[in-house]
Amino acid sequence: MKKIIDIVINNMREDYISEVVDLSDREFGTGYISRKDVMNSINYSKHTLKVAILNQEVIGFYLGWVVEKNNIPSKLNIPSNLLPLEFKETKQIAVLKSIVVSEKFQGLGVGSKLIKSCIDDFYDKGIQTISTVAWKSKMGINIEGPISRLNFKPVLEIKDYWKDVSKNYSCPECKTPPCRCSAVIYVTKKL
Repeated sequence: MKKIIDIVINNMREDYISEVVDLSDREFGTGYISRKDVMNSINYSKHTLKVAILNQEVIGFYLGWVVEKNNIPSKLNIPSNLLPLEFKETKQIAVLKSIVVSEKFQGLGVGSKLIKSCIDDFYDKGIQTISTVAWKSKMGINIEGPISRLNFKPVLEIKDYWKDVSKNYSCPECKTPPCRCSAVIYVTKKL
């Protein structure tokens, strides 16, 4: 994999909001992440949002948050009876909710650097268990390579995961709502 040397991972700032929302619209579908979502992440201490910068341009970002055990089913849209054991054994988890890399920079190590930064941020906050919900379409699992290299393991697949929540955005795969793609829940734990 070719590496981009000049990438800088920065904390989210208000002047990046338009670039982050535009990037999300292009890569995830229009409306998946709104300006309000980004502002809430900037202002809420349990959220973390950082951007990958190359030549003063936002080329990627991640959004994560800390979830208390009793809120895991609702925050991750997982029925309580399907919760993986890793979630039942902890008081709280960190969730890498979204990671986005501009299409022209995919496959160059940007995603791996963002994920590593997110993991480090959560471990620094004392969170031992980190999860992510990976989008699975006909083309495969969008983030499988980078998260697998960083020791995330699949623990659950949910068919039609975004069906109920996709009424406000258009999936790039399915085009018109509702989204019929699946999700694969991945987990990693600090050793």
